[in-house]
Amino acid sequence: MTKKLHDKHYDSSKKLHTEIKHLLFHNTLKTSVGKASALSSSYVYLDLFAGDGTFKDGSFGSPIIALKEFSSYLSGDNKRNKRPPKLKTVECGLCEKHGKENLIKNLSTLSLNPAVSYSVFGDWEEAEGNLRSIKRKSSYGFIFADQFATELNLRKFIDFVGKDKHDFLIFYNPQALLRLKGRGIYKHISTVTGVSPEAVMRADKENFKSFILNSLRKNLRELRNFVVFAAIPNTRGNKLIWSDYFYLALGTNDPHVADAFVQAYEKAVEKYRIFYRIPGNLFFEDKKREFKEFIFLVVRGFFQRYKRPIDLRLLYLVVTFDLLSWKDAVGYDTVIPTMRNVREALNRLRKEGKIKISGPKGTLKKDGDLKSVILSLASFKQIYIFPT
Repeated sequence: MTKKLHDKHYDSSKKLHTEIKHLLFHNTLKTSVGKASALSSSYVYLDLFAGDGTFKDGSFGSPIIALKEFSSYLSGDNKRNKRPPKLKTVECGLCEKHGKENLIKNLSTLSLNPAVSYSVFGDWEEAEGNLRSIKRKSSYGFIFADQFATELNLRKFIDFVGKDKHDFLIFYNPQALLRLKGRGIYKHISTVTGVSPEAVMRADKENFKSFILNSLRKNLRELRNFVVFAAIPNTRGNKLIWSDYFYLALGTNDPHVADAFVQAYEKAVEKYRIFYRIPGNLFFEDKKREFKEFIFLVVRGFFQRYKRPIDLRLLYLVVTFDLLSWKDAVGYDTVIPTMRNVREALNRLRKEGKIKISGPKGTLKKDGDLKSVILSLASFKQIYIFPT
C-alpha cells in the first residue's frame, strides 16, 4: 500500500466491512487473552500493520481496540472469569510503515493500565528482531497481520509465528491479487500466497479465489491445531455488497478461541444482514436438518474409510474446513458451524440412534449427550463419535 492510499483510508469514516473485521478481531482477542490469563502471568500482542489507530469519524483501529481491551481486563473488568486471573502484564509491539507518527500521537491520548506497555515500530520486517524479543516474553499472545492489500510476505510470516502457542489472524484481499494476476505480476502474488510463480501463472482466472484459499490453507494448516477461514463483504457507497470479498484466516491451538471466532462470525451475520433487507431464519430449521445430516455423513464416511471413529477435534476441523461464506450465511441461512451448533446436531443424531458418543469423565451428560461446556484440546481429541 502506498502512503496516499493509507492516508485516504484513515482520513475517512470506518467502512462497514472494517467494522465487521474489527468485530471478529475484538471478540476473538477477548477470548484469547481470557484463556491465556488462566495459564500465564504475561501476554503479548503484535500488530504488524497497525494503521493510524483512529479513523476520521473517531472510531478506533485495531491497536487502540486491543490496548483498551487489555487495560480494561487488567483493571478488573474480567467478570467472565470464575477464577482470579494469573495475568499481570501485557506487552505490545505495534508496526506502522506509513502512519507511524499519527499512531504515536493517537496512542498518547490513551489512559492505560500501567501493566499494559507498547512499543511502536515502522515496517514489521525491519523490526522483526524487536518483535521476536517481545514475542519470547510470553508463550501466549495474539499476532494480527491486517495487511491493506498485498503487503504480507507469507513465508516470512510463517517463519515468524512458527509452531508456538500464539494465536494469529491474517486479513487477505483476493481481488487485489486477482488484479495483479491480470497484470502478470506473478512473483509478488507468490510472495503473498506462499506458492510458486509458476503455479500462480497456471491458476485459472475464474477460480482464482479458490486457488488463493487452497494455497493459504495448505501453507497455514500445519501451524496450529485449528485454522479457520472466513469471508466478509466489501463496502461500496456506504452499503455492504452481498459477496465473499475479503478473507480472514485464524490460527489457534485453543478450541475456545477458534469457537469465539466462529461465534463472532455468526453474530456479525445476524447484526449486518439488516443492510440487505433479507429476512432471516425463514428456513433455518430446514438448514439445521441439512447441517445435522452433513455431520452424520462426515461421521459415517470417516468410519467407513478409516475403520475407526472420528474425534471431536477432527470433526470440528472438517465442518470449518470450507470457507465461512458471508453470502451463503446472509442470503441462504447456512448454519454457521459454531461448537454450539455442532454439539446440538450431534446430540440430535444420538437421540435418533444414528450415532454413539464416548468421552472422558465430565464431558457427557448422564443420557449420553455432549455437555454444553467447551472443553480443553485434550478432551476434544478424546471424544469419539461412532455411527451405529
